[in-house]
Amino acid sequence: MKRFLLIDLLWLALVLLAGWTWSLHDQSAYADRLDHFGVTEDAQRYATKSTQTLADTAQQLKAAEVDHLTVQFQAGDTIFVYSKDDPNTLPLSSGQWFTDADMQTDLPVLVVGSALTGDLYTGSGQRYALESGRYLPVIGVVATRKASPLNRVTFTNASAAGPSAPRLNDVKILVDGRGAQAAKAKLTRIFHATKVSAYHYQTTAGNSWWADNGKTLLRSVGLLAGLVVITALAMLVALWQTPTTLLAPLRQHYLNGLWLRGVMHVAGTSALGLAASMWWFYFSEPIHLWLCVIGGWALFALGLRLGLTQMQARREQEHGG
Repeated sequence: MKRFLLIDLLWLALVLLAGWTWSLHDQSAYADRLDHFGVTEDAQRYATKSTQTLADTAQQLKAAEVDHLTVQFQAGDTIFVYSKDDPNTLPLSSGQWFTDADMQTDLPVLVVGSALTGDLYTGSGQRYALESGRYLPVIGVVATRKASPLNRVTFTNASAAGPSAPRLNDVKILVDGRGAQAAKAKLTRIFHATKVSAYHYQTTAGNSWWADNGKTLLRSVGLLAGLVVITALAMLVALWQTPTTLLAPLRQHYLNGLWLRGVMHVAGTSALGLAASMWWFYFSEPIHLWLCVIGGWALFALGLRLGLTQMQARREQEHGG
């Protein structure tokens, strides 16, 4: 209906702004994840005093049949990896990530950050990195924005860690993946862990909650203010379209019809805005946007209903029904 055209256009703009807001949030969250070498905040950190070798640890992980997880043994700019049935989430500019077979071999292979590619050697179509006097094959290169520490690290398979590699008590042990919680008891035994704790970016990087989420919160407040304005405009449009000559029961019935049409208009516009947002913007967790839009639509419907009821009651008092 033409009477709700302005509301439709404003609501479409609001949904697109919501898409932009959550896209920026997800991009920032993904950048944080890359700065932590792909480890999520669902990961667990294991502390240990064990001097067990990384190669022995990898063999025990294989024997324990722990699945759907990735273990990182972080030692400065070198990260030893054990992974089983857990897909890689790091961006590769060339090559490939480790396979499950790489996780079980004693032959070392590397995935390096893009900043290290200038130090590589190429022969017979294969790139190599010089490590401890040996030329080790590089199977992939990870890359992200220039300032990220991800570009300056070397990943290697823990199963091939030599005798001179750090021991368990020399590395930071992080376990991530959907199978991490189920394997907690096995992992505690394998690592001889003395403590298991949650892994938080804020603690690691020194960021505050406000630094990570403040901009999204402020933008969300702006979206809420826009929702209030649109709801108020919809109320005025509905009342302006209601004939003043109608008796109270008919007037209420007419307003109910306008309310229903307004709510359905906004629902259709929400679907259009969601589709456009999913096409235009990047999301790692689109559920945030969906919940935001659905919640906004519900608040609009409730606010419009309450507002029309209150304004109609006030009008009846002023004009005596």
